[in-house]
Amino acid sequence: MNNFDFIIFGLMIIIPLLIFCYLLFLWILDIIILHAYNVTEAKVINYHIARIPKRKDYIEKYGYLYLLNVVYEYQINGVSYQSNKLNVFNNACSSQEKDIEKWLYTKDGNKYIKVYVNPKKPSQVYACPTKWRKPIILFFMSLNLLSVAVGLLGFLTNS
Repeated sequence: MNNFDFIIFGLMIIIPLLIFCYLLFLWILDIIILHAYNVTEAKVINYHIARIPKRKDYIEKYGYLYLLNVVYEYQINGVSYQSNKLNVFNNACSSQEKDIEKWLYTKDGNKYIKVYVNPKKPSQVYACPTKWRKPIILFFMSLNLLSVAVGLLGFLTNS
């Protein structure tokens, strides 16, 4: 096995493993946020739903992405906090505006949003956890593991 083959098979193993670890980390972080954080409601101070073309050259074909920009206020143990943090990526987007509007709800004439607050550090809050779709993340994780297996198999058969 020459050096070039060694590098190629090494990359076939390392890159998918790094992607797999990153996806696993995000999935675990999301689970922690959804289950270990306290859920409370926050009053929306200001919000805007931005409409951005998916592709500027083919708007009719590809449509738009809708992004939520929001500032909200919540109280924990009598202390008021303010944030605009949405999730780990600090964005909430969808290809349909109605999906974005579902995160906001009206009560007593005011807009509110459900937030997840770190009980040990109340200033750490997320309003829209990514809530990974399990089939999608499992597919990508499986694909990455398959790539690692193929890389290892190629490496072992050529050494």
